[in-house]
Amino acid sequence: MTDRRERGTSVDEAGADALRGDVRDLGALLGTVLREQGGQEVFDAVERIRHLSIELRGARSSTIEPLLAATRELPFELLGAVTRAFATYFHIINTVEQQHRIRSLRARRRERSDQPLAESIAAAVAAIPLDTPTEDIRAFVAALRVTPVFTAHPTESRRRTVLDHLARLAELVDRRGDPRLAPDERGDVDRETLETITLIWQTDEVRPRRPTVLDEVDSILASVGGSLFDVVPRLHDDLDAALASRLTEAGVRDTGEDGGATFMRFGSWVGGDRDGNPNVTADVTRATIGRHTQLALRRYIGDVGRLARELSVASSRSAPSDELLASLDADASQLAEVAAGLGPRYEREPYRRKLAFVSERLGRTLSTPWDAAGRADRLVGGYQAASDFLADLLLLDESLRAAAGARIADGGLRDLILRVRTFGFHFAALEIRQHSGRHEETVAELLASAGVEASYATLDEAARQVLLESILADARPLPLSLALLSPAARETVETLQLVRTIQERFGRDACATYIISMAAEPSDMLEVLVLAQQVGLYPAGRGAAGLGIRVVPLFETVQELGRAAEIMARTWALDTYHRNLDAWDRTQEIMLGYSDSNKDGGFVASNWWLYTAQRELAASAAHHDVNLLLFQGRGGAVGRGGGPMHRAILAQPLGALGGRFKVTEQGEIVFARYGQPGITRRHLGQVVGAVIRASLDPEARAGQQPPDPSWSDVMTRLAEDGKRAYRELVYETPEFLTFFREATPVDVLARLNLASRPVSRGGSGSVEELRAIPWVFAWTQNRCNLTGWYGLGTALEASAANDLERLRQMYARWPFFRSLLDNAQISLGTATLEVTRLYAPLVQDDGIRERIMGRIEAEYDRACQLILDVTGQASILERAPVLRRSIALRNPYVDPLHCTQVELLARWRVTEANGSDDAEADRLLGTLLRTINGIAAGVQSTG
Repeated sequence: MTDRRERGTSVDEAGADALRGDVRDLGALLGTVLREQGGQEVFDAVERIRHLSIELRGARSSTIEPLLAATRELPFELLGAVTRAFATYFHIINTVEQQHRIRSLRARRRERSDQPLAESIAAAVAAIPLDTPTEDIRAFVAALRVTPVFTAHPTESRRRTVLDHLARLAELVDRRGDPRLAPDERGDVDRETLETITLIWQTDEVRPRRPTVLDEVDSILASVGGSLFDVVPRLHDDLDAALASRLTEAGVRDTGEDGGATFMRFGSWVGGDRDGNPNVTADVTRATIGRHTQLALRRYIGDVGRLARELSVASSRSAPSDELLASLDADASQLAEVAAGLGPRYEREPYRRKLAFVSERLGRTLSTPWDAAGRADRLVGGYQAASDFLADLLLLDESLRAAAGARIADGGLRDLILRVRTFGFHFAALEIRQHSGRHEETVAELLASAGVEASYATLDEAARQVLLESILADARPLPLSLALLSPAARETVETLQLVRTIQERFGRDACATYIISMAAEPSDMLEVLVLAQQVGLYPAGRGAAGLGIRVVPLFETVQELGRAAEIMARTWALDTYHRNLDAWDRTQEIMLGYSDSNKDGGFVASNWWLYTAQRELAASAAHHDVNLLLFQGRGGAVGRGGGPMHRAILAQPLGALGGRFKVTEQGEIVFARYGQPGITRRHLGQVVGAVIRASLDPEARAGQQPPDPSWSDVMTRLAEDGKRAYRELVYETPEFLTFFREATPVDVLARLNLASRPVSRGGSGSVEELRAIPWVFAWTQNRCNLTGWYGLGTALEASAANDLERLRQMYARWPFFRSLLDNAQISLGTATLEVTRLYAPLVQDDGIRERIMGRIEAEYDRACQLILDVTGQASILERAPVLRRSIALRNPYVDPLHCTQVELLARWRVTEANGSDDAEADRLLGTLLRTINGIAAGVQSTG
């Protein structure tokens, strides 16, 4: 259940009516499919359950036990059909709501064409003070950079096949909204819609096997590829148009070293993230960049073909430049067979003739494996680099502009130029992530095999730094024999060798970011540089000019967040590290982990220590003359740093942004934000707009630090009190782990083939070893949402007793604190402890059940009441009526899925424990997994 804050009374009323109409119509079509596929018995059972659930919610009953009893009475096969019916309903309704959001945005733009859309790029530019010097704006635009990074973190529970069907359904919903449709055309749409719903019904939504890493690569590229290629030029249009009234010339095209800067960049961890995933190998990473390249080149070939059809400019009407004519002669000489095939064709249409050669070069580039041996010889006639392709496009652009064709150049040709500048031949920068412990082990083996140091692992931090610095200062690789290394260490070195190969082919930015998980000391960064030096990626080594590695420490526990600035200050003081900084224009990227810090210290402490870490890192970077780029490791759920992105950016501390924003996009969020171009444009426009406002709007900048310095002390106390309450429950109450394992479906999540990566870092089953995603996912499934609020009530209570008025001022005047409480409201508002109580009886020990559930309920009530006291609301989410209404409408349809899950969990666990009937256990598990998908769709969140 996402937070929707779009405004507009008349538009909203009309949109709500249209939405209700489509929901009603699509619901009726689903009913038709239910009768066709399951018979009247299935339809009647669904209706009985639906009406009972609505009745119980409408009566504001404190329990939904009667619904649980009703589901228990259903035969198993009928229960499975009912589960699929409600899950399918949510898949359909989510698609309808998404399409209506796009329609609503269009309607607002039409109705208020003289006003910028709220939270848009235009609104952000309009907020820049009129007395801001033009050169300051130009300098900001030239440096502006927004970088979403896609990850395969396992929170997308739907199969790619299901997503494809939903994408088709979205197109049909969009067509249904066309008022120009004739009755027979409307009937055609309805028939296609029925076909698609039937396909969704007959498709197994549960993955039959765990996806491979390359399956994940293909899925991500399929989700984002089309939208990003389409949307990037439109985002530049949006910024150009917004700046037109502020600058004498269009802002974006006229900046940048080669005459055209792009402010969007994209990255991906999929196929590069090794931390805890043994399935990611050098061969997998090599295949991944190959898939990236194929996606980009195929798109460019299609774009060039469309351009060739459009650019029918005749030389008799518009004389081509001498440079273009010279290039055509060179093309004909180098690609003689192509020239012979063209013959007199396009003799008087030089642009089409040039594009025919361009298309041939792209085809040859595509047909040759990117890392083929002897590539330079095999690529005769192909493009060695994206810069060569770009040079041909710029030649066309310059020729058109010189002959009164600027308007033509600003069409499809400009769009293609922007795409090539943004995506190159690699589409998205492939980022590597590995655990710091792996680097320590690899360096220890390397030093031992080279006869430098036999016991590196036993050295203290100071001794490690001295040794590693001496190796880097020597500027020579150590004698390296891969055969002497363990398989794990060998893979680490081979990965860095592959990074160098990718850079040599696509340029340094295609694969340079190397993220170090669980970084805790300067030696963690130096170890990576020593390994990079062995393959020529350290600036002082023997590598080719321009190659290098961007070392990015990831601080992800509360303890390391508290030490982050101190760790980096010690690192920046090292001479050998400075050499690497200089290779990157003294820019240091640092990643902050929201998920593990929340699991470690709870919601309040995690948010505050992330805020203070950013603030302290910004101050330390300024002191050391370092340009700081913070990489936000946010997930989809509030407990993993999620929530409205625009609001989160504006709540960053002063100095944390600097016109650059990098963030992870994970799991189901990827399809939700990037599956439809209209949604993608709105989402990225909101992000870019927020970065502009946070950087150039004085009012927004004023909110990036507490107006009253004493408020930081208040937050520190809140964080400590919240952390204490959270850890007392989660880590210091031994029986809590029993409650968690039995009152959530965490054991089933391990069977859901979400991703190639294991759900746990170890085999003990402890909270420490469990990954943050299944930790959050499990609490989402039983509707407790514990990770998004627990500890907040206790923290606020301690301060409110003597200082309630100050807390109210903090909420009113400090965006960070307001964002903290508003995000907690989303978690509390979407939680429903009536449902959590259904799961509690799954805990076998009555005493454990009552004690832990009692503490959770007490903290929930405490958090709700204190938030109301501080915010002045009468109810949670009072100021977010659209979200409240969405929750209220969805709950009666999610409740039956919860009841089914609780019933089947009890049966499945008994069957599993007895171990006597594997077939029955598998049958129960199959439907259980479908309840997980259905609940995730119903609450629009997994983890």
